[in-house]
Amino acid sequence: MTDFFAPAVLQSRAALGVVSLFALFLFAITNLPWQLEEYSQDRQALVSFEMIREGHWFYQQAPRSSRFEKVATKPPLIGWISAGLYLPARSWNVAWRLPSFLAAISLAILLFRRAASAFGQAAGLLALGAFSLNQLTPRLASLVRTDMPLALIVFVTGVFIWDQIVGERPWTRRERCRLFLLLTIGLYVKGPILFAFLLPGILLFQWLRAGPPGRAWSGWWPWLG
Repeated sequence: MTDFFAPAVLQSRAALGVVSLFALFLFAITNLPWQLEEYSQDRQALVSFEMIREGHWFYQQAPRSSRFEKVATKPPLIGWISAGLYLPARSWNVAWRLPSFLAAISLAILLFRRAASAFGQAAGLLALGAFSLNQLTPRLASLVRTDMPLALIVFVTGVFIWDQIVGERPWTRRERCRLFLLLTIGLYVKGPILFAFLLPGILLFQWLRAGPPGRAWSGWWPWLG
């Protein structure tokens, strides 16, 4: 009975719906009441705030004492998105937190779909649960930070490279341009730390691979461009 019941539950749409709704609930409420004092959220919030209030679309001041005040180091992409969201929403909390919230939902959907396509819906549900029902993901899902958008772009880039490996496809100009675009988006989200998440694994794979099929390395120009 147990051997039959567990796979049946994991493969049911009802279980998928329950886990998905519970994940959304956790993403929405974990950081309530919303505040900016924790986890350096004020530094990210200031980026879009200065864009709207001061017109500083490319350079913002870091929220430090005047003695050490200097240009902020936050890349502008999430700030641009938040500034764009503020114009129709007229709510800074929505504009600041929605990019991370949407990134978390997108990443959960991608994880589920990739696991389900490879190993079935039960594996997809387990992947969804492992990503969503822990102490870290719901916290990051509505923080005014760039960690969740970075996680999304790292995952999408990794999946793209993995598909190149599994499909044994050569790196054409089109694929290199797509990789260049993904890397550029990642740099404008978080900065060069993106390379630290991707390059070690790629170089290790190239070094350890036992045969010619499946190349992880695209060439230098998408990374240096």
